[in-house]
Amino acid sequence: MLDPAFSMLARVAFAALFAAAAVHKLRTSQAFAASVADYRVLPPGAVRSAAFAIPLIELAAAVASLAWQRGLLGAAALLLVYAAAIAVNLIRGRGHIDCGCHWGSQGSQPIEWALVVRNGLLAGGAAAIAVAPRAIRQIEAGDLVTIVFGTGVIAVAYASIGQFWNNRNMSGVRS
Repeated sequence: MLDPAFSMLARVAFAALFAAAAVHKLRTSQAFAASVADYRVLPPGAVRSAAFAIPLIELAAAVASLAWQRGLLGAAALLLVYAAAIAVNLIRGRGHIDCGCHWGSQGSQPIEWALVVRNGLLAGGAAAIAVAPRAIRQIEAGDLVTIVFGTGVIAVAYASIGQFWNNRNMSGVRS
């Protein structure tokens, strides 16, 4: 049985991830549209619409993740779509393109297999939490402290890993 505080912590963390990613994409819409075009998985005429829709879909995934536990299934599906788009391009030998996902770092982040793994692990975690049976109990004040600080720790860890990848890519070291 999944403790409701842990469920809420995961839901808040995924919501924060998708909301931050969406805001970044909306703020850098032209650069993001160029990233979408570089993936070459959509017809050229659909790139602008997709670049507009993706951050809105991410915002919807954030809201759904917060609204109910099964809302994480949408987040998991979106992460799998991203992993598939990256994998397709890596198989095509196009590892030089920008992932379009570097909300917490400076500059571009070339796609690599580590991003496919990251997205797959995040999707698996989101899906597992979405379908896990949850214990029946009320969220208490102490749980709220855990959720807030836990989300902060997760955000710092995620941003640190992203910065590590960015620094490694800037130094020319690739996996």
